[in-house]
Amino acid sequence: MSGNKQKKKQYNSKHIGVHRIRQEMREMFKDKSVMYRAAADEDNIFSWKFVIRGPPDSDFEGGVYCGRIQLPHDYPYKPPHIILDTPNGRFRQGKQICLSISAYHPEHWHPAWGVRTILQALISFFPTPGDGAVAALDWSPKDRKLLAKRSHKFNVDNDLYGEMEPLLPATKEEILAAQQQFCDEAKDTARSEEHTSELQSP
Repeated sequence: MSGNKQKKKQYNSKHIGVHRIRQEMREMFKDKSVMYRAAADEDNIFSWKFVIRGPPDSDFEGGVYCGRIQLPHDYPYKPPHIILDTPNGRFRQGKQICLSISAYHPEHWHPAWGVRTILQALISFFPTPGDGAVAALDWSPKDRKLLAKRSHKFNVDNDLYGEMEPLLPATKEEILAAQQQFCDEAKDTARSEEHTSELQSP
């Protein structure tokens, strides 16, 4: 029996963050969205890698962007750090970005949100102005479109996909339908949160 084998990190299954993350890992494995893929690191389930598709009818259409999500140890009560590793012209490559769903704005975070919500929101933020936020970029449409065209090759050359499943091939109609589903789910979540707040109000 070899003593060189590294043991996998053991987690407390009663820890609410660990329980939640494992649940999300199972859900993400079953979720075959045409817009994203994400997987937790085998050695650290608080560290995730993802790949997202650029939103349709934008400068990022056709782009495929890889990045990382670092969940805090008190997740889901606090938000994560989010990093984009593929050049894109909207967010600085390799830097923690500032969004209402990231660790820069814990006051906006809701514990009901998860990795799937983060990815959906991140995609929707791509076409929005950077407005001087931390790690935001406002590159020209020409540059963004060029980076979108080069994104897949960049990811392959830099082994950013790793062992993640590739995004499913999709038509423009399927991508638009997925985007519409995002919007519908976001509205449902907002209504649910509003209702919960009303119930908790004195």
